[in-house]
Amino acid sequence: MSGQSKYLFTSERLGFRSWLLSDLDWLAEMNANAQVMRYFPRIQSREESAGFIQRMRDMNEERNYCYWPVELLDSGESVGFVGLAYQTYEAHFNPSTDIGWRLMPGYWGKGLASEAAASCLSYAFNNLSIKEIVSVAPRSNIPSLAVMRKIGMKREGSFQHPALSLYPELVDCEVYRIRKEEFDHGRP
Repeated sequence: MSGQSKYLFTSERLGFRSWLLSDLDWLAEMNANAQVMRYFPRIQSREESAGFIQRMRDMNEERNYCYWPVELLDSGESVGFVGLAYQTYEAHFNPSTDIGWRLMPGYWGKGLASEAAASCLSYAFNNLSIKEIVSVAPRSNIPSLAVMRKIGMKREGSFQHPALSLYPELVDCEVYRIRKEEFDHGRP
């Protein structure tokens, strides 16, 4: 595919597309980067990254969404992933659809996470008819919490993430939420 036809949707600078097996190289590199994985229990192996791609492909097949690979429109460079995931782990807000992001360090501080996340919210609410979306991050992940606020999400509270119970520095998480009507109302 060439041009924007390969993208499910775009933002001003970014294209969102389906996962390809060829994404494994950049994803494995990103997931093995200690700086990127600072707010996760550990770095991930190449095999774990391959499993992630398959889970995302399966989720996209089942739900029409996942954490999508994101590329710069002007160069086609992969910057990371941003998107939606269906969550069922034990928490007062689940089952839910969450929004999440992970970008390579060279793309931090350029507003790309906020741009991509806002575009995902628009796609979710207007194309997928999702009514509300949550986002979760460890309390210490100040950059992600800032993105949540920037895209109009409101803090709902905190909780101890069951998947992070062995990691005292990560277990205390914040949950943010936005509903379609709040998103529509907050748009310029």
